[in-house]
Amino acid sequence: MDIPWAVARPEADQLPGSCKNWFTVQRWIDTSNDQYGVTWATIGAPLVEVGSITAETPWIKALGPTQALYSYVMNNYWFTNYKADQEGPTPFRYSLRPHAGGYRAIEATRFGIEQSQPLVAVPARTRADGPAILRIDPGLKVQPAEVIVATFKPSRDHKAWIVRLFGVGDRAVKAKLAWGDPAPNVWISNLAEERQAKVTGPVEVPSLGLVTLRAELPD
Repeated sequence: MDIPWAVARPEADQLPGSCKNWFTVQRWIDTSNDQYGVTWATIGAPLVEVGSITAETPWIKALGPTQALYSYVMNNYWFTNYKADQEGPTPFRYSLRPHAGGYRAIEATRFGIEQSQPLVAVPARTRADGPAILRIDPGLKVQPAEVIVATFKPSRDHKAWIVRLFGVGDRAVKAKLAWGDPAPNVWISNLAEERQAKVTGPVEVPSLGLVTLRAELPD
């Protein structure tokens, strides 16, 4: 199960006493064996029940192996004075991706992002109208595939690009960045978007870890 900045297996990756009657999912769930599987993107309905419909059953202490998943689309079980119904249609969207081979974290992650964050076309300003940083073509490519670009945006001071790299795989990797022309100067950055250490080669990205970069036009 995809959860914020991590992947969790029901039962196996839970602390003793954790809730097993329902689970919250960020974008996707994958169920696979060594030969084939299915990745399920649940869009707009992040609650899921595993094995059976379990929301109103007694507290589950352990989950056995299962491939049964139930989308828990609404919760009207609060024992308060809230209205117990809602008028009008309520659409929910799901996407399924059958795949050969076993579970691959990078493929499931990319599929989930594609379904939940589709590309949106909007009118663009000319480069001459925008801040200086917008007048370069970043043309960023990142390798290997186990590293995804989680954020790519202008900095708050409009003098740099802020790039956040996320390591999807189960081990740390060294990410190689290839930029467009002119290639910017790149620094390791922080949440304040400040310069830290200058980047002169590949960037080490931890497994399920984030690295923030600040890319500026050369002087």
